[in-house]
This record gives sequence, C-alpha cells and structure tokens, in this order.
Amino acid sequence: MASPRVNLRKIQRKSGYVYQIDYTVNGKRFREVVSTRRRDAELIASKKETDLALGRHELLLKRKSIGLSSAIDEYIRSLKNIVQDQTIKRYNDHLEPFKKFMIEHFPSSANDIRSIKAHYIKECVDSLLSEGNGKKWAPYTVNRMLQVISSVFIYCKKRNFIEENPVSDVKKIPVPEKDGPAFYSEEELELIWNNVNAFWKDHLQFIYYTGVRLGEMINLTWDKVDLEKKPPEIRISASSEWRTKTGKSRLIPLHRKAIKILEKWTGRHPKYVFTSQEGNLIHPSKPYNAMKRALKKAGLVGHVHKLRTTFASHLVMKGANVYEIQKLLGHVKIQQSLEYMNLSPKHKKNVIDKLD
Repeated sequence: MASPRVNLRKIQRKSGYVYQIDYTVNGKRFREVVSTRRRDAELIASKKETDLALGRHELLLKRKSIGLSSAIDEYIRSLKNIVQDQTIKRYNDHLEPFKKFMIEHFPSSANDIRSIKAHYIKECVDSLLSEGNGKKWAPYTVNRMLQVISSVFIYCKKRNFIEENPVSDVKKIPVPEKDGPAFYSEEELELIWNNVNAFWKDHLQFIYYTGVRLGEMINLTWDKVDLEKKPPEIRISASSEWRTKTGKSRLIPLHRKAIKILEKWTGRHPKYVFTSQEGNLIHPSKPYNAMKRALKKAGLVGHVHKLRTTFASHLVMKGANVYEIQKLLGHVKIQQSLEYMNLSPKHKKNVIDKLD
C-alpha cells in the first residue's frame, strides 16, 4: 500500500502568504499551516511524508491532544504556591506574544501542541526581533522568552502530551557583552547615596550591605531578625503572606552598617522592618523609582537589582569565592552566582601585577 502523498499549498492571508501541507490518512483529510517560507515548508512536507511512510503519524494521533492555551494554563497553575505572583506575571508576559503568534500564523498547531515545530518558534523569534513587529524585542528578552516557553514544553513532556521539546532545537540569540562592569564602583555608590531621597537611603543601602532582593527587603519582618546572636543575622524565609523566589530560606550574617540601619528602624512598625513613608507595606515601585531618580541625578545607569550585583562583585574583589556568594545570594544553581563574579578593571590590573 502506497504511503499518503503530502501536497504543499500557498495560501494568502491578511498578514501575508503562508504554506500549508495537505494530506489524507485513512479517509481523513489533514491540513496544516507549516511556515511562511517555501523552502522550510518543503522540508516539513518531506519529513511528513517520511513519517507517514513509517507509521509515525498514527502513533502521534494516539497521544493525548492539548492546545497551546490549555498547556500554558496548566503550567501556570502548576506554579501556584511555588513561585511569587510577580514571577507568574513575568512568565505570562513572555508567553502571551508566543501564543498570539501561534494562533495567528499556525492555528492548527496552536490547537494541538504535538505539531508545534522548532521552526515555528524560530519564526516567532524572528518576528519579535524585527522592526516590523511594532515593538522590537531585545535579544536578552527573547532569550528569556525561550526559557519560559521551554519550561512549558518540559512540563508537557512530563505529562506525556508531547514526545520532544521543540525549543531544544532553537538556538539562543547572541547577546553582545556590555561595556564596563555590571556593578557600581565605590565612588559611584557614594554618588548614589548623596543623591537618593533621604527616606529611601536606608532601604537601598540595606540591599547593598546584605545582597537581598528588593522583595526580600520589603517583606523582611522583625521575627526574622536576630541582633543578639553572635554574629547578628537575618533569615530570609517565606511567610503566610509572601514566598521567597526560590521557596527556600537562608541566613545572612550582618555587616556592621546593616546592623546600624536595623537599630535605626527598630520600633517603627510592629511587624515589618522597613515601611513606606506612610508607614505601610512598601510597594516595589517606590524604592525602584527612588533609585532611578538618584541615578539620573548622579549621571549613572542601572536599577535596584544592580545593588545586589554590586554586593556580590565587591565581595569577590575582597576574596570571597563563588560558593560563599551562592549561599549569601540564595541561588539554587552555582551558574547563577558565576554571573555576578564581575571584576573592575583596576582589580584585574592588580591581579595581573601579582605575576612575577
């Protein structure tokens, strides 16, 4: 018995031309948009004919079908009570453009993720990187999107919805290295402290002297502070109202200046260590904007998170190793800590000068 023939058709849509494969198996007709490029569509049509000849098509149809929207919804639900709400929002911000692209350009695959190919994802990436998309995405942002999409497909593979993760065959976009170190020098820190609003200075300095995340500073409560212990320390851990980014806890010994800041804020609020100017739980945008204004006045660039990077980089230049940095920052994987191992040009020169 001859294997089914796969026909390739060119179809015009409002968004432009697309290529569709058309074939019949056991009396049932299948039509699927596979690409906006003829050469890629020809390769896909050829592979489909091979799959049909080997009987792989029937095996694929026996697997449970699920649409992209449903797969994403299931994945997001699986993260509930595991990651913070802001993390879920960030994931959705990355997944929504991909879902929209798939529905618009490859609707049949959007209805059945078993047929999503790496090439479809590549086309989405090309679209986001192009000027014609309206808002051109930065390579770094696209790579973050690929990571999130890959997480969805990994989840679906574990649930037996798909056999392979199509993102595995999609290469990340090369990101040019930034000029200069990704941290503030001591002189730049001094400029920031001199230009920041006096009320928010303690909040931001505490981030620098402890390496905590912005959310960890905001949600730090007095029951997690032990100034009597030798040495004094704070515990970063989840509460009934808030979860840590990793879901794990860690202890951070306190620098003498961090201790002075805590002593200054003792008694201001019965629960939270730091509060807003109104005496309430801090909204993340308040210290973030205070930092931005200070940087603008100082003629610098960056953000609040760069204080955490600076904390790690300065410790490295004082002799700390990557394992110590990992514990202090609360990274699950040591590779994350390696990204913070930046050195200033002056420090690099001092290291080189140690050679005989």
